[in-house]
Amino acid sequence: MVSIRSEKKHMYGQKRVLHLDDDPAFLKLASIILRKASIQSVGLTNPRPVNRMLQENGLRVVLLDIDLPDVHGLTVLRNIKAMDAGIQVIMCTADVNMDVLRRAVEYGAEDVLFKPRLTPTMLIESVEHALGKVDRLLGTIAWLEQFHVVSQ
Repeated sequence: MVSIRSEKKHMYGQKRVLHLDDDPAFLKLASIILRKASIQSVGLTNPRPVNRMLQENGLRVVLLDIDLPDVHGLTVLRNIKAMDAGIQVIMCTADVNMDVLRRAVEYGAEDVLFKPRLTPTMLIESVEHALGKVDRLLGTIAWLEQFHVVSQ
């Protein structure tokens, strides 16, 4: 059963994302691009600590590579969504094909960015959209909690 949790560690307007990619150069490039938009990127090259990082740090947006060496990114996406459906996951891949796009959306990806055509503007807009969606969702949950409408 999936849940959408009100994350107390997440603060409204918080501009932080978790970025999982096995390519350190792309992690650094994306971090530089996002920093120019005042978005902090926490980079990981190993998928093992993803769930712990999300829970401990209140991160609600993930940039996720599809082509990881030990586990497929779509498997990581499914695990994240099973843990908390409210986490926004943006898939990034160099593998440009319709099947990848279809499956990523089917599994709950917020967006799919294809690295060969990715521009800084596209990356920033996608992340800002996901961050805004998180703030709206958590704002609604907080409002509902005032009336004891949300069950945990």
